[in-house]
Amino acid sequence: MSAIPLDEEGAMAYHRGVHLCIDNCANNGISDENEVRRLFYPDPDAKDYPQFSTAFIVVGGSTLARGLTIENLVSTYFLRASVLGDSLMQMGRWFGYRKGYELLPRIWMPPQTREKFEFLTLAEEDLRDDLKRFMDGGANPSEFGPRVRAHPRASWLRPTARNRMSQAQAAAYDFSGVNRQTTIFHSGADSKSIHQHNRSTATAFLEGLAQGPTTTSKGNALVWHGVAFDAIANLLSHLKFHPNAQFFSDIAPFLEWYRRQAADAGYEDWNVVAAGTSRKDKVWDINGDAVGLVTRTRVKEASREDAVSIGVLRDPLDLLADIKTGYEAPEQPSNALISHLRTQAHLNRTPQLLLYLIDKDSRPTDSHMRKPPSERSRAPLDAAEDILGVSLWLPGAADVKRSYATHLTVRMPTVLAADDDDIAGTGIGEGK
Repeated sequence: MSAIPLDEEGAMAYHRGVHLCIDNCANNGISDENEVRRLFYPDPDAKDYPQFSTAFIVVGGSTLARGLTIENLVSTYFLRASVLGDSLMQMGRWFGYRKGYELLPRIWMPPQTREKFEFLTLAEEDLRDDLKRFMDGGANPSEFGPRVRAHPRASWLRPTARNRMSQAQAAAYDFSGVNRQTTIFHSGADSKSIHQHNRSTATAFLEGLAQGPTTTSKGNALVWHGVAFDAIANLLSHLKFHPNAQFFSDIAPFLEWYRRQAADAGYEDWNVVAAGTSRKDKVWDINGDAVGLVTRTRVKEASREDAVSIGVLRDPLDLLADIKTGYEAPEQPSNALISHLRTQAHLNRTPQLLLYLIDKDSRPTDSHMRKPPSERSRAPLDAAEDILGVSLWLPGAADVKRSYATHLTVRMPTVLAADDDDIAGTGIGEGK
């Protein structure tokens, strides 16, 4: 291993070994060993272009972390971290772009940095959902500053530097428009008792509802209409969620927000759906009514010893299971179409709780298992007990031009609203 040596004519002489490149300004020139230590690719037009593949190990700081894309990159050891969300997102540029090698890239990073990236992904998803809802509701950019999810441990991760947040103001949590589902569950030695607890808790909840369920025409769901929020809150408070299921494992802020804001937001009583399949061999029995267990397989790359990830829990069509009248929808309706269909059915003010029971013996499809092992992204669920899955669908606030906010939001200067003319013109897992 060495840097890139220079030949007698001063040209770069690449070798068959690994070239070590230290990419910082201290290495801009030629070293005392007549080597170039920064990263330079061979020139394909040069007469001495290597007839073999050249390999590089590149070590660097700000240049690599803040915007340099490396051709044919396959492995990254990312050790830097930041307490600023915008800086960390700029650092998230690890992959190369070599076609045909998309499955090779790997990233290694400390667990805390990975946790920060997971949090920022949710924050970005929240922001996109807000912008879509404001646009659909007719609000223009001068009326709303963007809301950004702030971590409760502010010193651990802030949206940006303090001197860039002069127009920021703290706000309460805003859960209007929440669309969440559990995809990470307990695994390992203690998981069986947790899954048994969740199943019995959910079964007791459903069996305790005042009126019996209705069954969908396909026989794949049981539906309870007009369930009071107190019963919903009691269930969610007693279920045990994996710590990495970020929204559900810290459910208390959502429950508190809903109690304070439900009336102003115009929410009605909830609809509850026990969704599943029409299978008869394995069922979830609820006071004599039954729904078939669903099949969800484990995502190999995202699962660990203490956690199993299924990628996706919910079939989008189950979000329409509580519509009493007929409707037409494609097999995989978008969130926007689901909202439209629920509005047509006069359910645009009705939150929905979806519950699933996942077969612990779920296996990928035969076609997937016939692939070579290296190409299989899915594996048998291999759970200690059938797993309860939970989905929440909450409509956006009734008046989109009123904020029920609570993250960090921008205090919009009044001058921006002076002239409206200035503004005019401006996601089922395998094995279901």
